[in-house]
Amino acid sequence: MTGNVRHLVVCVLMLSGVFCVSCAHMAKVFGLVPETPKVEVQDVTLALSGFDSVKIVASLRVENIDESRELDLQRLQYEILSNNQQVGLGELSEVIKLKPKEITVVKLPIAVKISQMLKLGMNMLEKPSLRQVQVKGQATIGAWAGNFVHNFDLKRDL
Repeated sequence: MTGNVRHLVVCVLMLSGVFCVSCAHMAKVFGLVPETPKVEVQDVTLALSGFDSVKIVASLRVENIDESRELDLQRLQYEILSNNQQVGLGELSEVIKLKPKEITVVKLPIAVKISQMLKLGMNMLEKPSLRQVQVKGQATIGAWAGNFVHNFDLKRDL
C-alpha cells in the first residue's frame, strides 16, 4: 500500500510541475506578462551647478516593445560610474508612462563635487582606454498584471 501512495504522490507532484510550467508559458503566449523594455544610454552631459559642483545628466533611451500595453516606470534607482569609479547615486520616483511601441527618454541627474570630477578626469587622462560611463540600477515597472523589477547595467564610451 505504501508503494501505491508513493507513486500517487510522485504523479501528483509531476502533474503540478507540468501545470505550473504550462501556465507560465500560456501567460507569455497570451500576453499576460509584459515584454521587458529595451534600455540604453543615449547621452551623458555635464553642466556647472554652482561654485563647487557639477551636474551630470545621463539620458536613458527606454523603448516599450510591447505592442498593445502601456507600462509605468514607477521607480528608478541608479548609480553612475566612470572608469569603474562611482560618480554618484540617485533615485527617480515620479511615474513615467511608457506608451506601446514608443521610445521615451528618461533623464537621470546627479550632482557631483568638482574635486571628485577632477580626480575622475585625471584618471581618464592617465588611462585613455577607460573612457567609459556606466549606468546601472533597478527599474520598477508597473503593468496591468502587476509590478516587476528590471535590473540594468549599461555602458557607453565617451
